[in-house]
Amino acid sequence: MTDIGRSVRRPTFWFASATAFIVAAAYPVALAIQCESREAERWMQNDVAFTVYVLWLFPLVVGLLVTSIFPGIRRHLAASNRRILDTIAFVLVLAALVVVVTDVGRVDTDQLPVAAEPALLRGRDAMQFDAAVRLPLRKAYAALLDTRFVNDEAKNRAWIAWDGQRMHAVALYRQKYPGFRSVADVFRRGSATAYIKVLLNAMVGVVLALIFTALVGGVMIVVRAPTTPLNTEALLVGYSLACLWFPMRLYSEWYDGYYSLGRLRSYPAFWVLVLAALLALALLIYLLKPSRVAVTIPSMAAAFGIVFTAIGALKPAVLWYLGAVVETFNVAILFVVALILVTPLAAVAVAAAARDNTASEDTSEPAPNGPATISTPRPSGE
Repeated sequence: MTDIGRSVRRPTFWFASATAFIVAAAYPVALAIQCESREAERWMQNDVAFTVYVLWLFPLVVGLLVTSIFPGIRRHLAASNRRILDTIAFVLVLAALVVVVTDVGRVDTDQLPVAAEPALLRGRDAMQFDAAVRLPLRKAYAALLDTRFVNDEAKNRAWIAWDGQRMHAVALYRQKYPGFRSVADVFRRGSATAYIKVLLNAMVGVVLALIFTALVGGVMIVVRAPTTPLNTEALLVGYSLACLWFPMRLYSEWYDGYYSLGRLRSYPAFWVLVLAALLALALLIYLLKPSRVAVTIPSMAAAFGIVFTAIGALKPAVLWYLGAVVETFNVAILFVVALILVTPLAAVAVAAAARDNTASEDTSEPAPNGPATISTPRPSGE
């Protein structure tokens, strides 16, 4: 597989990344046009799955996938195996799109549509109503976290009372702004922001499906041709960046669900993907045996994404503390933080490029006393 250093120097990488960035940038732009500046900024700060990950990190994954990961895997496969890989890709992409369509019409345990995100509805009324019912709930949550209870029973009673207040707020909002029932319903009642978000969800689903397909292809190569030389840095880096989608989507779901992960109960595909990502990462490291440079930073990013998702699911208060930090940022600072998150990829790219250049110089330059020669072992009988 083509290494990262060569990938980021190709025009195809920048064209693919720039295209994904432009499509992703349409979301905050449409949100700013649709809503008042204060409400738009509040939603941009907290919908980090789309205003941070999809805007800044996802384009890099797209660039690596198009330039290096998928072409590199297919090049090392025989023609028959390529057809198998293409079939797997088609099935996984189709499954991803089905999940996206299903997520649009998500229902709760009572088979009622979950509340529609206020940013996805036309006009500004939904955003203003959401802010009005969310503010007292937010203050009550903060007060509970700061309260020292005399015993666990008192603590449980207080949290049960708060959850009742939260459910009442959700019911008020959902009664006024019921969720979408289908993609067609999105086009009937949704805003331009909703159309863009459905498109971005589909893009993320397709790319995740292709990342998993590339992983399957890499395993096929290792199993059927163990001696095939593979450069796996791009696959591991792209996969690790893809894993960062999970904690950011978890936080966005928690915020949109009024500081609760109840919405994820109607989104089982999320947890299936988390488990698949954990198993796939272990399989990737074990079978493909990536180099030390690639393992250090990218695998830490993937581990952080999966571990933080598990911690946030088991202890949602962690998400509250993260939210308290996020809401102190303005949009400009948030974008700077997003750029800092891109730094690990840049570090790996520079290291890979430097190592590639060093290796090329060592193998291409002739020896000082004449042309380079390749020695062969002498037969044992001589």
